Amino acid sequence: MKNLIISAVVVAAVSTLVFAEPAVKRTITPEERAKNLQKMYQRTGGFIRRADALSGELVFFNAQKTVAAEGLKETAERLGKTMRITAKMKDCVEAMKVADAVKGVKMDGAAVAVFVVDDAEAALPMFVAPEGGWAIVNVAALKKDAKSEAFVASRTAKEMVRAALYVCGGANSQYENSLMKPVKEPKALDDLMNSNPPMDVVGRTVGYLPAFGISPNPYTTYLAACKQGWAPAPTNDVQKAIWEKIHNEKERGPVNALKIVPPKK
Repeated sequence: MKNLIISAVVVAAVSTLVFAEPAVKRTITPEERAKNLQKMYQRTGGFIRRADALSGELVFFNAQKTVAAEGLKETAERLGKTMRITAKMKDCVEAMKVADAVKGVKMDGAAVAVFVVDDAEAALPMFVAPEGGWAIVNVAALKKDAKSEAFVASRTAKEMVRAALYVCGGANSQYENSLMKPVKEPKALDDLMNSNPPMDVVGRTVGYLPAFGISPNPYTTYLAACKQGWAPAPTNDVQKAIWEKIHNEKERGPVNALKIVPPKK
């Protein structure tokens, strides 16, 4: 009798799973999404950056003429925005070989430097020296089996970003076909999506930057900035209400006041 009851229960459960209607996936409408964003803004005051916290520079030194500098400059600046740091490109007056850079790297005030050269005598496309805070990208090696000049330019942009992340402690990504997958030959770069770094590697690398003398730009909510003590003056009624609430709690004294989180140095 007991076994019969158990069997009946199992059959009923299986029947429920088999014949039950599939769950309907609910899609958030644009109106609902806008409403949720507005609620978040009312609670936090939106996101802001602390521009005066920036320090240190990642500089790409362009010492070659094969790839147009304008595209490489855009790559450098885009990486800076992604990592919330100052990243830029400087043109070198003279062409440079890998051996020249290795013998005496001139950082020219850069906290981290990536030299882009065109040296046919060097076999590898990338040289990395994390202890020195610099790397070299060799365009000549990236020309191997390239279908066109556009492919060389794309490979160079990708290798620039990869070199910078490797120097600063970034490594392989968990995402397939992302920029930080292992690359054993130049043509493998063609299969990677683009020169944008994967966010898992960016997240890790940003934490290592202070060791190289680079401070990323804090990006947080207005509410958090008020708690940390560096928020600028409010620009609207929502931020004004948050400003007044936090500062009123501060003035109540250390016993009843809100605990203020000190800004990270």
